[in-house]
Amino acid sequence: MDVAQQRKLEAWRVLEDAEIALERFRGSKDDVDRRIYWISLVTLIRAVGHVLKKVDGGKNVNFGAVVTARWDVASKEPEFINVIKLHRDSLLKEYRFHVAPSGIQDEAGEDLLTEDGQQILTQNWFGPDKDKMEKPAEEIAIQGLEWWKKELEDLERVAGP
Repeated sequence: MDVAQQRKLEAWRVLEDAEIALERFRGSKDDVDRRIYWISLVTLIRAVGHVLKKVDGGKNVNFGAVVTARWDVASKEPEFINVIKLHRDSLLKEYRFHVAPSGIQDEAGEDLLTEDGQQILTQNWFGPDKDKMEKPAEEIAIQGLEWWKKELEDLERVAGP
């Protein structure tokens, strides 16, 4: 039985799917996979809130009021604005990608390649543009996932659906 089946909120299932998307993003081998899994990951992280508000909040009037009140506060928090909303908006509204792989290099600064000539990649990085990668994309996704876990746990503890 997965975590989502053990919990009452439907939003947990979305969060669980986002964690699967993160694992697939981590294992992406090429630019197409990287883009598709990043879109999936960012979209799912953002969808947690929509499912929480519209599906879970719609099941019970009292719980819906708690979700709405919390949403009004949470949607203004830096973690939501700078991680979840920013990345979702740049992808879904503008189809802009700010994710690029980081390759392994030898002492001379040359890229290390596999036997078939493919660059060996270590992490995907995020930044305002491809020349200024600032933070591992994985770290950004984990930050969004952890933020939602805390929000869902807090809501279940305080109000329970």
